[in-house]
Amino acid sequence: MSDDEVMHSGSEAEDAGPTEAQLAMQKRRAAPRSTAGLDDEQVQMLEDNKVERSRMEEEINELKARSERRKRERLEEEKLLTQRRIEEDHRRKAEEEERKEKKLEEERRKKEERMQKMAEFEKWKNPQSPNFVITKKDRPVAAAEEEADNEPKISKEQLEAEK
Repeated sequence: MSDDEVMHSGSEAEDAGPTEAQLAMQKRRAAPRSTAGLDDEQVQMLEDNKVERSRMEEEINELKARSERRKRERLEEEKLLTQRRIEEDHRRKAEEEERKEKKLEEERRKKEERMQKMAEFEKWKNPQSPNFVITKKDRPVAAAEEEADNEPKISKEQLEAEK
């Protein structure tokens, strides 16, 4: 048998009921002891041993109870820690999902703005109608002749070139 099997079988015996040693101890206590043939010192030693055994048994029981209590406390702590981890995971996943949703929304908004700008650019690139319209004004005939008599206007560049 390996050490694990020995430890495992020992814990099963404790869980199942009293061990062999405990049963033997109970039998010894239950059996009446005759003190006939023993002197007072030996009787006193038996009594002292009995008291010492009961004190040790109480101490053992107290240690077992403390061990069990600590075991339950550890289990409760583990449950709380597990619950906290689960809650933290849920919270973190929710935050991550929220960030992801915001990012997608921002991307959709930017794409929509880009599409609007492209549509506006296309509208200006291929206009439906001309940018400007030439309209002729009806001038009186006298004003038109007067303008013909005057010298045609010369631009500044041409004046500078003549000088």
